Amino acid sequence: MTKNSAFLLSFFMGLLPVMLPAQAQDVKSQIQLGREIIKENDCNGACHQKAVKGANPVTLYTRSIRKVNSIEELKRQVEMCISVLNAPIFPEDAAHVVTALDHDAYHFD
Repeated sequence: MTKNSAFLLSFFMGLLPVMLPAQAQDVKSQIQLGREIIKENDCNGACHQKAVKGANPVTLYTRSIRKVNSIEELKRQVEMCISVLNAPIFPEDAAHVVTALDHDAYHFD
């Protein structure tokens, strides 16, 4: 290993602890923003309540026999819900909603 490559390796390894908390903080802020968007748009699953008789709407996200079984399916479902409801949610905000739902209920990532 040359002196320059050793320096670069140690430099980037030194940055790693700084970069990881920033990435974790970014995910936390995305989750929080997604939760806020869900709350602002009253996305509580109530429109799905008829699908499972007598069920709490939120349990539709966590039931074992659910339609959404991957992060890609979750993205499509969120996009479809936004479209059907004509909700004023931008595509980048839809990504935050997906991140929050995945973190809070689905656990794909």
